[in-house]
Amino acid sequence: MENKNMRETTKNWIGLGIMAVAGAALVAGSTGIYRSLSRIGRPISETAIYTPGIYTGESRGYGGPVTVQVEVTDREIVSIQVAGEKETPEIGGRVLNDLPFLMLRSQSAEVDSVSGATKTSEALKKAVNKALAQARGEEIQEQDSSAAEPMTLADGEYVYEDEQFDEKGYKNVIKLTVENGAIVSCDWDAVNEAGEGKKQLSMEGKYVMTEDGLLWADQAKALAEYVVENQTASGLADEEGYADAVSGVSINIFGFVNGVEDCMRQAAGETAVAKALSDGEYVYEDEEFDEKGYKNVIKLTVENGAIVSCDWDAVNEAGEGKRQLSMEGKYVMTEDGLLWADQAKALAEYVVENQTVSGLADEEGYTDAVSGVSINVYGFVNGVEDCMRQAAGETAVAKALADGEYVYEDEEFDEKGYKNVIKLTVENGAIVSCDWDAVNEAGEGKKQLSMEGKYVMTEDGLLWADQAKALAEYVVENQTASGLADEEGYTDAVSGVSINVYGFVNGVEDCMRQAAK
Repeated sequence: MENKNMRETTKNWIGLGIMAVAGAALVAGSTGIYRSLSRIGRPISETAIYTPGIYTGESRGYGGPVTVQVEVTDREIVSIQVAGEKETPEIGGRVLNDLPFLMLRSQSAEVDSVSGATKTSEALKKAVNKALAQARGEEIQEQDSSAAEPMTLADGEYVYEDEQFDEKGYKNVIKLTVENGAIVSCDWDAVNEAGEGKKQLSMEGKYVMTEDGLLWADQAKALAEYVVENQTASGLADEEGYADAVSGVSINIFGFVNGVEDCMRQAAGETAVAKALSDGEYVYEDEEFDEKGYKNVIKLTVENGAIVSCDWDAVNEAGEGKRQLSMEGKYVMTEDGLLWADQAKALAEYVVENQTVSGLADEEGYTDAVSGVSINVYGFVNGVEDCMRQAAGETAVAKALADGEYVYEDEEFDEKGYKNVIKLTVENGAIVSCDWDAVNEAGEGKKQLSMEGKYVMTEDGLLWADQAKALAEYVVENQTASGLADEEGYTDAVSGVSINVYGFVNGVEDCMRQAAK
């Protein structure tokens, strides 16, 4: 509900229940489980897939956090409990009620999203995937969203509008004006299908929340003034979408924060492109084939300083591309939904239209910005950014690095209490040493802890310290971290490395950007 005093907590707890018979059948015929796992590209064990227990995952949905508790045996998902207290009952609520049953039936989080509720669907799938990753003993690292701050904003007017009307029949519209690189005005309204806005309706007494307290219009104005004064909406909303930072504001502001952040990404993305790109054709290709035998190939054409065409394919060693294979029915992801070729085309069109991939991918490599796209776009974003760096004259990395020592450190500790610290040393324009550790608040590093047996991932396999060392040696040998991580943040390029390397790659690239300045 919008007023804090009127909040109702709606929890949707979905257990196994009627799935007991199906669960027994799966235990008896476990090949069905293995097939479902192979569809999401995970390692398959002949004996056990999971460590039995209950695991928790969380991801941000449309209205707030979506939290799951997933119970597993050694080879089966037994139950999924879901809590999404701030999701809209009519839209997000359908996701929380329907998808867990589909996941139990397929023994996988990779099920079709609910139409009209993509963000909540993806949030639920991500949360379940996080829980299952823990059950498999995998270390999950998420993209440090703060790395992109502070933003450099291009002058102009930017508009965000929700794609769908909410359960009350309104959609958010946020407008942001930037002058001389600063936000000078911000406006928020929520309009219905008749075009009537909550601001005007509340002033006319036609949209009333409580008998006392500020009108909706006054609360919206106060929030807009906060953004202009602070030049950000970061930290404005608590985990449930409410604000204590602005006096008198009791309405839920998740929609407002989402819209402001979208407008700021628009402003930041346009700045980076317009000034930097030289005309020409630019190509990016992964150095290695991924675990499924494909490598990304992205081509970008720039004319008059603007991107005029973008092309994405993923080819196997035989030279066959996913685009053609999907059109011939030889590369099938789901029975319904867009073909891989159509999703790749839609993403390419997004780049041409927006002149950037900034803000396209969320922290786990998926997108809500392009309708119908369910595939992981990390490889695509990485390739487009590489092409744009080429066009901006930043291609010759080895020649561009200034001698010195460079350090990257995550701004926040992750959910396990660690932050990445990467150190890079450049001599004579080349990387001569690389070091990676992840330290907790006590200053203890995973390297030392793993060598002392205090940080153990699996009973067999390399220690964390050994894997970190192998990755650092890869960077020194190859003078780059480009192509090291697959679309989910793992690597096949370095033998014996099973940990997620997204944080490492992010840190190395940050150090190299420092050295290239």
